[in-house]
Amino acid sequence: MFGEDSEGLADNLRAYINAFSPLARDIFEKFEFENEIQKLDEANRLFEVMKAINSPEINLSPAKLSNLQMGYLFEELVRKFNEQANEEAGDHFTPREVIRLMVNLSRLQNWCDCMGILSRMV
Repeated sequence: MFGEDSEGLADNLRAYINAFSPLARDIFEKFEFENEIQKLDEANRLFEVMKAINSPEINLSPAKLSNLQMGYLFEELVRKFNEQANEEAGDHFTPREVIRLMVNLSRLQNWCDCMGILSRMV
């Protein structure tokens, strides 16, 4: 769909994020999204993650998942990552408002129509 080339993906993703409003960019900054982009890019995994997010098997659209289901998905991811980090129950608490924000961000045009970024690479 968008080729097998990851050249420039990190820069394109950064440019896409920087095109959001200052308030939206502040959210990305609070979650240190730039660090994640850099880590994935340096490990040569960013392209694979973006490709997986866009796969037909992963459909996070509101037509497929309700807000409640998306919240459960987010909580499960947090739980799994906490287990891997050997954190105890209660070490991590995510307020409902943050979960709602994460749900809305994750649906941001089905992850910002991230393939719009990748389509520039084709």
